[in-house]
Amino acid sequence: MTTKKTMITFEPVGLRVEADAGRTILDAAREAGIAITSVCGGGGTCGKCKVRIMRGEVREVSGADCLSHEEKAQGICLACRTRPMGDALTVYIPPESLAVRQQLQVECNHVLSAPDNDLHVVRLNPALPTLEDLRDDATRVRQHVESILGREIVLPFALLRNLSNELRTAGWDTSAVVLRGRLTAVLPPERRPFGLAVDMGTTKVAAYLVDLQEGRVVDSEGNVNGQTAYGEDVITRMGHANESFAQAEKLRQALCDTINSLIKILGARNGLVQEQWVDAVLVGNTAIHHLFAGLPVRQLGMAPYVPAVSAPLVLEAGAIGLAIHPAASVYLPSILAGYVGCDHVAALTAEKLYAAGDTVMLCDIGTNTEITLRHNGQMCCCSCASGPAFEGAHIRQGMRASPGAVDHVIIRDGVIRCSSIEQAPPVGICGSGVLDALAQFLQQGMLTKPGGLDGAHDLVEMLGKERAVCLNRDAPLFITQSDVSVIQLAKGAIRAGIDILLEHAGITYQEVDRFILAGAFGTYIDPVSAATIGMIPPWPSTRVVQVGNAAGRGAVQMLLSDSTRLRALNLGDQMNYVELTAYPKFHQKLARAMLFG
Repeated sequence: MTTKKTMITFEPVGLRVEADAGRTILDAAREAGIAITSVCGGGGTCGKCKVRIMRGEVREVSGADCLSHEEKAQGICLACRTRPMGDALTVYIPPESLAVRQQLQVECNHVLSAPDNDLHVVRLNPALPTLEDLRDDATRVRQHVESILGREIVLPFALLRNLSNELRTAGWDTSAVVLRGRLTAVLPPERRPFGLAVDMGTTKVAAYLVDLQEGRVVDSEGNVNGQTAYGEDVITRMGHANESFAQAEKLRQALCDTINSLIKILGARNGLVQEQWVDAVLVGNTAIHHLFAGLPVRQLGMAPYVPAVSAPLVLEAGAIGLAIHPAASVYLPSILAGYVGCDHVAALTAEKLYAAGDTVMLCDIGTNTEITLRHNGQMCCCSCASGPAFEGAHIRQGMRASPGAVDHVIIRDGVIRCSSIEQAPPVGICGSGVLDALAQFLQQGMLTKPGGLDGAHDLVEMLGKERAVCLNRDAPLFITQSDVSVIQLAKGAIRAGIDILLEHAGITYQEVDRFILAGAFGTYIDPVSAATIGMIPPWPSTRVVQVGNAAGRGAVQMLLSDSTRLRALNLGDQMNYVELTAYPKFHQKLARAMLFG
């Protein structure tokens, strides 16, 4: 008798495993090497293994009394007391239930700079109200601060809601934080104002705590975007958002909750109260930008793929539920095109492409890859639909960069050797590992130029009905022909974008002086492997620069500098956007770019 199997997708890890229908979700996770917290060992009493069922049917067994009715209504259950029922199941593991952290790129290597953000912190000790002086509190404060600064200021309503109480609690002696002409906060003299910079990635979110007076990054933290529970790519998420306003709000709230969790961690770690966060800059691709701001995304999914708005947005933190000072301004920079968002604007700003005198190309690889070329003072950019393959999606045993993910592969003397993140036992393979593996397959003659695994090679075997290569025998880990095809599409999209921008500028790849790889994936991949499989041209290593999270660094710079914001805004006037699908003979170029080698 054959035991019924269920294909379980664990998010945000991105790992897919087959599990027996009679086993619990916790059992399936353990066997797959996913560490879900379980203090009671699976007895159903600690309540630490909470997961959310996103798709599919499950059956709960007794012992889940530690869940509230609200949690159950949200699809939350205990992994140790829940069993899969159907053919497929998608389970979201919230951060608090994961016993290990994913590998996240949060370092932004910001150089200390003198702030240029029109910030003033002044002593606020106005004359007390009397029967002879009956000015309202807002007028009293405004006139007092204006007399010190010698300029007019604005008091936002979000500040007024608690201003009277704050003044009297402080005995009418405190500090006023005036930022860009707005009285944003009233703080005790010993508390300094700080800012928040966030790179809202499709998969990962990186947040930075910034000292607005000293111009430095104090701390950083990252986490997986909570929206991954609704889909690995922005197209799927936009489909959910288009179903109803309530569904769109769920997606917005999921991202907002992720950012707020990072604010909470950073604040607690550095002894901050909510009122000290007085300014914020958030960057992301166009779809993520729109979903966070509550803008419609339907038009982004239809030709000609235009954004609802391209100009910078300034939102009030209290109105959008961001857990910083309610009166703080939340700045979202301008967008270049439907699929070239303000995260790419931030990356270009951080790397100063607007002032580059050489020929330089910046490539920010992710679920959506954005590329800009600057040559002879002119800039052009494009967007490539590389998809979530490099995050492990649609790969048979693919996963995101977590402990146990194979991240590097080498073949010597017919023996395959792998390394995994944190040297944990291999349980899957992440994007950098797949890239390495295919480069090695190609060099060993196991992979043909059109993308077929050569069945005549000793290391190629049959796995079911398709060819595959086993990377690890102890806990069988395979790369299959289907996996090769998935990466082939992704790498072909990126190479086609590079080639088209070069052709558009009328130059060859040899004329590029610098090739900048940005983003988390761009940081961890081996550029030699990328060139070997033909994802990027064969530039010498001296021309390839890996810069980490340039988008996060650009967000920090825009938080500290108004002139940087202006330069970022002007990028749109200097940029020529190239729509790849409308480019002459695009499909032929894509087909050529998909070849290996």
